[in-house]
Amino acid sequence: MEPNQALQLTDAHVQELTDNFQDSITLFGFLKISWSVDLAIPQVTVTISLSTPFGDKTIGSATINPQNLCAIIGGSFLGFTAKVTICIDIPNKNVTYDAKAGGFGKNFEKSSILFHF
Repeated sequence: MEPNQALQLTDAHVQELTDNFQDSITLFGFLKISWSVDLAIPQVTVTISLSTPFGDKTIGSATINPQNLCAIIGGSFLGFTAKVTICIDIPNKNVTYDAKAGGFGKNFEKSSILFHF
């Protein structure tokens, strides 16, 4: 490909790019929710990690899909705790979370839509 030449994508390439993606968010400064998506199924694989002043720790992962609509991932690491419920809502085309965590001597809670598809 020459410089300044546009890349030509077929409809199949565009569909593949939009059907598979990954991202993450950090809540409360130490709870990380990472996910990868395959919308062809649809299926979402979620990993929950704790990032603390003492190091990082993956506390669990799960896959949600039409056969397993929700998953609960929880654990603790050096005084930091987390419990996250992740659900896929296929009719409304979104993935939601309910996160409860403890750290720095405080308790935190947040529920929201993680993403729409």
